[in-house]
Amino acid sequence: MSHSTEPALLKPSGPISVEYALFLQTGGAQLVDVRELDELPPPIEGALRIPLGELLAGATDKLPTHCPILLYCKLGPRSEATRRRLSASDSSRRYYSITGGVMEWNECISQG
Repeated sequence: MSHSTEPALLKPSGPISVEYALFLQTGGAQLVDVRELDELPPPIEGALRIPLGELLAGATDKLPTHCPILLYCKLGPRSEATRRRLSASDSSRRYYSITGGVMEWNECISQG
């Protein structure tokens, strides 16, 4: 059963662990893959794929406004840089970047 993550329970926008990202995802947060379309491994199931350049050029209108946004890339630095820029220009959403990116996510998921 999915439930809405209460805003009072959310950490301030910033880098987060995969474990916290999984917690937020169960509460309805939206995963967003900021990698280029040809990058591997494939996106996490359920993630929107909006490359970094598109997001920074104004594609934030493709993002939901009612839930936290969990940004990720392959290892984490690009999604953190994106989070900082989007957080500075868009206070209507809570942006998080997943430390370790999709590689850390896949490692965590494979370990159960």
